[in-house]
Amino acid sequence: MPKTAGLIGAGPTLSLASNFSGGNATSADVLTFCRSMVIPEKASGRWSLYEIYERRLSNGWVGAVPANVNPIAGGTLSLDSVSLGSYDYTIKHGSQTLSSFTDTDWFTSTQDTRSAFIYVNGNLTINAGVTFVPSARKLFTVLYVNGNLTLNGTVSMTARGASHAGTSKGNIKLVPSGTYSAVVNPVVPADGGSGAVGIGRTNGSFAGSNGTAGSSGGTGGGGTGGVRENNNAGVVTPGSGAGGTSFSGGGGGGGAWFTSTVSAGSATANGGQGGSGITSGGASAFGGAGNPAGTNSGSLTPVAGTGTGGVLIIFVEGVLSGSGIIEANGVQGSYYSGASTLGTAGGGGSGGGSVTVFYRTDTSTITPVANGGAGGTFTGNCSSGFCPGGSGGAGGAGTARKLAF
Repeated sequence: MPKTAGLIGAGPTLSLASNFSGGNATSADVLTFCRSMVIPEKASGRWSLYEIYERRLSNGWVGAVPANVNPIAGGTLSLDSVSLGSYDYTIKHGSQTLSSFTDTDWFTSTQDTRSAFIYVNGNLTINAGVTFVPSARKLFTVLYVNGNLTLNGTVSMTARGASHAGTSKGNIKLVPSGTYSAVVNPVVPADGGSGAVGIGRTNGSFAGSNGTAGSSGGTGGGGTGGVRENNNAGVVTPGSGAGGTSFSGGGGGGGAWFTSTVSAGSATANGGQGGSGITSGGASAFGGAGNPAGTNSGSLTPVAGTGTGGVLIIFVEGVLSGSGIIEANGVQGSYYSGASTLGTAGGGGSGGGSVTVFYRTDTSTITPVANGGAGGTFTGNCSSGFCPGGSGGAGGAGTARKLAF
């Protein structure tokens, strides 16, 4: 078929949709960075029918879809001039329906040192019974859906807060400056709720103190361990909880069951290890929740409180619907799950994470949660000579919110 003269016009141009190439990245905020990951198609000028026909035959006309990008390391990331460590990214073109979940389809296995960005260029449906969660801890996870999100399963960052001693906390600017559902310039702040401070106790059993809740996008602080001072012969102090950060809820402090003056271990900052328990005689005292759980003391083996609440950010450019779960909860402090006459003191719970969901239209019944982990429970019987210790304090709740944009 011959070309038709005179129909092309001056300078017709065509740029097909393409994926960005990763590498070290600087952007104004999380949303702006997400939108830069797929470069839209664009055609301009005048084209003959013959040229359009040839382009379509070669899949080179408007509507051509780039290849998917499997989970891969990107580079360093700076948002609003704040360094936020490194990032991974995944791009899926076309609508996706999940009736099961395979971690390696969506996340890398790298732990603690990278955030995860997931771009779905279409609709995303997560069916009931499916949990969308990384197996490895992340600095934060971003799910960007360039379409509708139908959620009847679960999207989670529970127990996936990062242990980030090598990455400095910093404000995570989420969207361009403005007001979103009455929230002005929403961020995940560098500092979340404070960890609870261990208080010295004498002559008795005492529950631990709860961590402080996070606010305005913040994560929660960790709780202290529980206490038993058994002989009125000293001051026994449980371990303190750690404060929440922009990458993790705070870890919990260790429990203490003792007969003289002593202090249990405090949680390590920046989403690190929970505080260690300390005990004397035949009693037990358990570690606080953290990454990993704190060390236990005594003869009993507890359920370990491994993990802290993580940070989860979701953007839905279309309609959010369904009745599923969006969560980033902390973890219960270590505790003994059986029956025992031996006295035990529970570890402190870790702080809840941070969840922010942005949507264009919301018809769902979903209420995001970022609960703090409960304190570890206690056992004991004074008739055995080992009175019950105290339960650990709970981690503070983190922020959980839905905002229109």
